[in-house]
Amino acid sequence: MNRLQVETIKRSAKEFNEWRSQHMEEHIDLWKADLSKLNLEGINLDYAYMRGCNMEDSNLAGASLKRAMLEDANLKLSNFSDCKMIQADMSGANLHRANLENADLSLADLRQADLTEANLTGAVLKGADTTDADMRWAKLEKVEW
Repeated sequence: MNRLQVETIKRSAKEFNEWRSQHMEEHIDLWKADLSKLNLEGINLDYAYMRGCNMEDSNLAGASLKRAMLEDANLKLSNFSDCKMIQADMSGANLHRANLENADLSLADLRQADLTEANLTGAVLKGADTTDADMRWAKLEKVEW
């Protein structure tokens, strides 16, 4: 885990995005970071390594997490509405009661993810792998499969 990156994210999504635009070559390492209960609206976490991180009850509306590695992450109760999560790896992630309304999860890896009671209304799941994902009681209206 890169402590500088975590501290910058905790200050604000805007500050992190500005830092990232000046350090495009730097790998984003948020392994097991505690990013719970934060407002990260619009943050750019494309290609970030976030295995096992805790983002419970955080707001990531409109964020970009393309090809982010979120295996076994705690994403419970978080807001991912309108997110770009194309090819993100969320295998084994806890997305219980997460808001994924209108999120683009094309080609995402959701194997064994907990999506119980998640809101997937209007989400795009084209090519996503949902093998053994638990989607009991999830809202699946207008999902694009």
